[in-house]
Amino acid sequence: MKNWDDLRFFAAVARSGSLLAAARELRVNAATVSRRIDRLEATLGRGLFLRTRSGYVLNADGERILRHAEALESEIYDLGQ
Repeated sequence: MKNWDDLRFFAAVARSGSLLAAARELRVNAATVSRRIDRLEATLGRGLFLRTRSGYVLNADGERILRHAEALESEIYDLGQ
């Protein structure tokens, strides 16, 4: 993984289920979040979400990646303590 920020954006969307909610959390606009998710999926060569009318839902690959992203997030947070 070349860019931790892409995983951070991914985790925010995974937790909130929407680009807009993730954008608010990350203090960026929804288009930026969308680009980051698209870039991460392109880098990994697979989709991570099912895009529905009600929001973004993790698929099986997304669930697996989320566990790793949250573990990294926790380790990074612990480094700052």
